[in-house]
Amino acid sequence: MRKLDDNIKSYGQNDDDPLGTNAIKRLAKRGALWVTLTSAAAVPLAYYRNWILARIGDSGVVVGNYAILLLFIQIVVTFALFGGSSVVTNFLPKIKRDEDKSAFLVTYVLISVVAVTVFVVLMNLFPGMASFLIRKQIDPGTLQALSFLAPIIVLAQMAVFSLAGLMEFRFSSVLNQLQLFFICILATSAFFMFPELIQDRSAFIFTLAVAAANLTVLVIGSTKVIKSVSMFSIRLFLPLGFWRFAGFVHLNTISTFAYLSIDQLFILTTLGTKELGAYFVLSQCAQLITFIPQRVGQVMLASFSYLVANEEKVELGKAYVKLCRVILNISTPLALMMVLFSHPVARIFGDWYAERHFYLLFLAAAVHIGALGSVNGMLIMAKERTGLFLANSLTLISMQLAVTYVLLDVYGVYAVIAGKAVGIVIGQIGLFSIVRLALDDIRLSPPREYWIAMIIVLIAAALSFLGEPLTPILAVIFFILLLLIFLFLIRFKVQEVLTLFTKGRG
Repeated sequence: MRKLDDNIKSYGQNDDDPLGTNAIKRLAKRGALWVTLTSAAAVPLAYYRNWILARIGDSGVVVGNYAILLLFIQIVVTFALFGGSSVVTNFLPKIKRDEDKSAFLVTYVLISVVAVTVFVVLMNLFPGMASFLIRKQIDPGTLQALSFLAPIIVLAQMAVFSLAGLMEFRFSSVLNQLQLFFICILATSAFFMFPELIQDRSAFIFTLAVAAANLTVLVIGSTKVIKSVSMFSIRLFLPLGFWRFAGFVHLNTISTFAYLSIDQLFILTTLGTKELGAYFVLSQCAQLITFIPQRVGQVMLASFSYLVANEEKVELGKAYVKLCRVILNISTPLALMMVLFSHPVARIFGDWYAERHFYLLFLAAAVHIGALGSVNGMLIMAKERTGLFLANSLTLISMQLAVTYVLLDVYGVYAVIAGKAVGIVIGQIGLFSIVRLALDDIRLSPPREYWIAMIIVLIAAALSFLGEPLTPILAVIFFILLLLIFLFLIRFKVQEVLTLFTKGRG
């Protein structure tokens, strides 16, 4: 498989740059650009999807059922894709021999097929298992549809992650958004043509639509991966340290699933599908703050892994600092917008959601605290310190569960949000500690820009929380003022953002 080497050479590997470090940096920059563009295009689509689903009926049940399906998809990827998203993306850039790369992909596909087969068999032998995991009764027809969906999801995700490992970031970033595109088309058609049908059978219809989207991703992605393989080898091969890395990452993926999903499970169990619909929509708005950084994760991991394999420590540190600044430049304005305009944003989806706009305010402030979590996480993965990563995940989940359980009976959804916020804070302290103290001779600290960004957003949250919702004019004034203060204090330069759109050196 010479695709990665060909990509590096085409981006400037030469005698002065024998390891292709500058070429890798330019490939990573191009990948970050594509992920940023596709993610930016997906933002209005995500808003539109939530808005149109919320308009189908007035009870939030359709949105709630879609949230439940996304929860099932997370369960499949968590339990049936061994090692999650990081295994292929981490090891492919580190494997030197072309034939070993293709053999590794073949072996990993077999492992994933076995894992998803076991998952589907267990789900059908014990029909209550899926119902228990998503806290909602599943009828036999939907269970069959989910059984058909599970292997398609796993193989489609493998194709996307393999493309990222081959540094085919353009294809992987575009394919990542296909499901959103499919659901938007379905939701629009349902709203105008068959609203009663989708209200009655939304779970089953959404399942079929997601299956079609992922099948498309699988076909296109697999075709591109096969074309990128010039030395195909049908044999078994796993790189040194695979089982240890994949095992820890898989356990951490389960922990991450619990962290990302436990709040929805609490709400669904205690408050029902309707309240879950409101929480899901506003939580999705808050998640837009870290939407692009998380999507850039595969780019970061592949690039970090290449630099680690070639012992480019100085370049690794420079890449880390630069990525932190870029991510804060993107996430902080979004956080300010979600916090200061929480009421009008929530009102877009209806009065039911506007009455709960504080969900968005608190979630946005909490999510922003974890803005650099993806950078730290990918660096730790590239250094293969997965045991520490797992320990940190277990700690933050324990704290989240404890806070939520203690406060739930009295504060309801706000207890869930408080638990999530505490978990985020604990998790970021742990990640920064690992990056600073436990990555061998790498000693990286949170940049000063991070602390400035946190203070600015917390000030905005305090202003928004006092009294009635901010008037639009006052919200605009606060937004402009706080954003200008942030940009001044971090010594922002327009070139930092424009560099994503160029192929300049470094």
